[in-house]
Amino acid sequence: MLQSAFIAWSLLFSDPSPAPAVAAGLPEQALSLEEGLRVAANVAAEEYGCDPIETATYGSERAPYSRSDRDDTLARVQTQCRADGGTPLACTLAKIITVRESSGRSGVRHRMAKDRVFALNSYINRAHLYGWRVLWPWDDRWTGEGTIQFNTVVLTPHPKATVQNPHYANPLRWSTGLGAQGLSPTAHLWRIDPTLPPEWLCVPENSTKVLLKIWRRAIQAYGATDLVEVNAVFAGSIRHNKPVRRPAKDKQFCTRLASYGLDCHAEPKLFR
Repeated sequence: MLQSAFIAWSLLFSDPSPAPAVAAGLPEQALSLEEGLRVAANVAAEEYGCDPIETATYGSERAPYSRSDRDDTLARVQTQCRADGGTPLACTLAKIITVRESSGRSGVRHRMAKDRVFALNSYINRAHLYGWRVLWPWDDRWTGEGTIQFNTVVLTPHPKATVQNPHYANPLRWSTGLGAQGLSPTAHLWRIDPTLPPEWLCVPENSTKVLLKIWRRAIQAYGATDLVEVNAVFAGSIRHNKPVRRPAKDKQFCTRLASYGLDCHAEPKLFR
């Protein structure tokens, strides 16, 4: 356990950005590893407009968002959608997804149990895409009270890595979906730039760019034939390089689109 803590702490402070304790005005020796991870996570959160890491715990108080905050996020999503070649249909769909996933809260952390489980599994399974190997034995992941122990993660450089993400050493920062569209950092950032910090997704323009890239991939790579299949790819429901329909979820999606006057089985004409 001490070895795990030492390696994780060393990696945490190999980040070229200022050491979190220094950035927070605290003496480094005053911080435990767990406290250091949280301080570093909040330094990055503030820089990119993400909610504090304390809001990642289910049941904790959410960060406040005013109506004007939410309206501003939705307006920025629309502007970016049009800038990236989205049609009116695409930009309406982007609004629907943003409202469904975050109610327009640009820096929200998606902390439902299924979101956390997916994020943690993805952190381990996709580490090679960010230049690392992760060793995190199951018995070391949880305390007796059932909370996650982020200070027991051990990372080693992947032998075939050409780049390494300097932010990956802090698993707390990758432990939830992030941003206006609820995107998983590990699932998507490697396609954009594998050295990006996860908090990059808290900027509405950035997350909207990723959203439209997912839709392009749904149509061009996976052959989505309607909006239902586009949404399936967004949700990660893919098998043998084809979208997989999900009857219960699809019904909810179709009902939501109908409230906006859209047909969920329409051809996905999302790009000009």
